[in-house]
Amino acid sequence: MPRLYSLSSRLLLILALFKSFEPILADTNFTVDDNDSSIQYSDGWIISTFSSLDYGGYHHLSGSNTSTANFTFTGTAVYIMAPLWPYAVGIQAGVDSASPVGIPLQDLTHTTAGGSEDIASAVVWGVPNLSNTSHTLYISFWNIEEWMVLDAIM
Repeated sequence: MPRLYSLSSRLLLILALFKSFEPILADTNFTVDDNDSSIQYSDGWIISTFSSLDYGGYHHLSGSNTSTANFTFTGTAVYIMAPLWPYAVGIQAGVDSASPVGIPLQDLTHTTAGGSEDIASAVVWGVPNLSNTSHTLYISFWNIEEWMVLDAIM
């Protein structure tokens, strides 16, 4: 009988340890490419030619100061991805009712009067620590830049 008692007490100890652990849910990032239908573009946007420096091979761009893009999501953070250019490219972005922030997308180490991107797409701006509810990311033209670009949203 002592052997049975020893086995059942070990089993109870193991069960008690497992019961004391609570599952932890980790945040998961989803990347939404610029061509995804969940991004709502106004008039004035065009799609780039293929570039290996773009996430998914392409990006949206506009030279119109009335162009906008909106992305509604549920989550605790949002990030914008874009490559960098050797000339004046940038956007303004804001979440919900926050004032928009200017985001320069110019590679200041290499400047020219035009051309394609010269640094691969990466996260250029973000807002962490949002409540886990529905939010809207607003993107608009930044009047101190010549072009605006959107490559991906995380």
